[in-house]
Amino acid sequence: MESKVEEVQNVIEHLVHPREKKTSNIQDLNQFQEIANVKRKEKKLKKLKPQKKKLSRNEMKNIGLYSLPRKTMKYDDYRELNELWNSYMEQILGSDMENLKKKFDTTSNHYDSVSATIHKSDFHGAKLKIVQSKCVSLTGQKGIVVLDTKGTFNIICKDNVLRIVPKNASIFELKWRKARFTVYGKNLAIRTAERSVKKIKTVRLIEI
Repeated sequence: MESKVEEVQNVIEHLVHPREKKTSNIQDLNQFQEIANVKRKEKKLKKLKPQKKKLSRNEMKNIGLYSLPRKTMKYDDYRELNELWNSYMEQILGSDMENLKKKFDTTSNHYDSVSATIHKSDFHGAKLKIVQSKCVSLTGQKGIVVLDTKGTFNIICKDNVLRIVPKNASIFELKWRKARFTVYGKNLAIRTAERSVKKIKTVRLIEI
């Protein structure tokens, strides 16, 4: 009697387990399909999200990114910027002034490359003196460049006044360490980012 009961139990287990296994497989398949559907929806949503748009120059100008707080600007606040610029130029030109003097000899083979390097450099933080300008009141003024645009230099002077100097109409004296150079604004009348990659024709610098 007991043996017959065991046989019946074995038969039942044999019949039930495959069904449970089949049910489990179906559940796994359903879960896999749900996950796949969620991923498809996420991909669609990413495609529908608007692309980040860069601001145009006019938009940046309209929201005031190019404007400076004239009333609160102090010359002394920008001395550190000038020191950073000096270090930047030292990385570009080197610190050996005697060697640089030789390179700035117009007969030197290095003159053209050094001249182009200076004209391609970033003038934010540079000390400039206005040697000549069509605007007579600007002549003789000197200070630190706080904004270098395509057509102008914004210079903060020692009297804490911000002066906007047109490049094309001016000649500047550039001061770096013990060296001074005369540069013509018309050769710098291009945006800094574009000037750094633009091929510049040989421009003569006058060393003072």
